[in-house]
Amino acid sequence: MFNPDLPIERACEDVLNRQGFSKNLAKVMLDYSSPDAFAIGIYGKWGSGKTSVLNMILETIEDKSQDVVILRFNPWLCADSKQLVTQFLKQLSSAIKLKTPAKSKLWKLIDNYADVFELSGMIPVAGGILSTIGKILGKKAKAYSEQHSSDLQELKNQIIERLREAKIKIIVTIDDIDRLSEAEIISVFQLVKSLADFPYTIYVLAFDYEVVVRALGKVQTGNG
Repeated sequence: MFNPDLPIERACEDVLNRQGFSKNLAKVMLDYSSPDAFAIGIYGKWGSGKTSVLNMILETIEDKSQDVVILRFNPWLCADSKQLVTQFLKQLSSAIKLKTPAKSKLWKLIDNYADVFELSGMIPVAGGILSTIGKILGKKAKAYSEQHSSDLQELKNQIIERLREAKIKIIVTIDDIDRLSEAEIISVFQLVKSLADFPYTIYVLAFDYEVVVRALGKVQTGNG
């Protein structure tokens, strides 16, 4: 029975003619062969059907290809901005391990990347990565944080190299971004932009455009 208040799971349930759009977008992602990461935004108010579109996109991808690593990341399960980043990386590592267990070096690198980030005392901000330890605890902690920053970049470089060699396509969906706190919204976009802009990775982000632009604008202008 059709319930207009709940997202649909499969294209066969679609009564609002979104199936064609979803299938075409899935085809674009499957046909994309460049190693450069990119992001797709699906905009709409709450209840407009963004989750249904995401579900139909992933249904098509799963039907057409068994080789794609798919991660449905739910930022709502995270307690704060920093945990959002570490949980994303941990879940990405697990998704790669599940799909390609032989690529142990790759998913272990991503797991280590998450661990180092968690220890680093860094949080994502609009213009990059902000170290909080140095400001709070002084020079020794700052040096410690800077060392972890260097470790993070080295690990990221190794992950990039491994992904370029493996040519594993990764598709990540992140839904309900507009329902997060402003700090968490910033974390999501910094994650996509600079922390996890990995080769052969496609992000599909669903959100209310006005809410997200307002949150990003507050940080960029120093008002939030």
